[in-house]
Amino acid sequence: MRFFLKAVFSVVFVLAASWAHAQVDAEPLPGDPRLVVFQYDENNSYRVFTKPLATTHIQFDNDERVKVLALGDTVGWITAQKDNNVFVKPRYPNSSTSGTLITTKRTYQFVFKSTTESGRWYQRVSFQSPTDMLIEASDADRRHLAAAVAERPSPSTVEDRSNQSVSPELLNFNYEVTGDTRIKPLNVFDDGIATYIQIRQAEDVPAVFRLVDKDVELVEYVLKGNTIVIPRVLEAGLLKLGNQEVRFYNLKRGSKRLFGGYSFEGSEK
Repeated sequence: MRFFLKAVFSVVFVLAASWAHAQVDAEPLPGDPRLVVFQYDENNSYRVFTKPLATTHIQFDNDERVKVLALGDTVGWITAQKDNNVFVKPRYPNSSTSGTLITTKRTYQFVFKSTTESGRWYQRVSFQSPTDMLIEASDADRRHLAAAVAERPSPSTVEDRSNQSVSPELLNFNYEVTGDTRIKPLNVFDDGIATYIQIRQAEDVPAVFRLVDKDVELVEYVLKGNTIVIPRVLEAGLLKLGNQEVRFYNLKRGSKRLFGGYSFEGSEK
């Protein structure tokens, strides 16, 4: 599991300058889209959705204490703070304000947006730093990946390299991506063991299918930040979210045929 995380962050670090942006959206936690996590970056601001008559809870690390919270609009917004917790509630719908929050560990820049009663909002917001992501994965993640990797002919290969970083020469970016929708990924690449799909928005996470001849096969993956990590190399794949579809082809493994067929050598079955 450490190998997969190191691979993702090695490439993210190299490519960060090309897809960094000033305002960051959160990624929802499994099961409840109102509980979200931001990846911390001191050079970005964080957009937090709120709504009237509801409190948004911003939670920091247990050893982190809130020192100062300054809002641009102190009339239209209600705040409270205690220890490592901040609570924010707008008085009115369809409003926004900026905010700066300083803790004993970091400084956070916020843009708070108030929606309507039925609008999108975050009930709890938390943060995770890149160094936190490199810590050994949770038991749930390990079980999830172990089940997927078990299908590989030589799963020991993953274990043998689990404590090694990725060499740039092992990365294959030779993919063709077709489809012109908002779910079209920023990058698709592999390192010979896993496939990585860098999506644009963590809240627009598509289902992933492997294309085999004219059949489709649902693929399990782990989402780390804005990167989908699939513990195998795919020859061709399909991303689907609602009625939106994007296809990708591993040109190092084979060539795309015309009219939707596929021709691959050495395909995993």
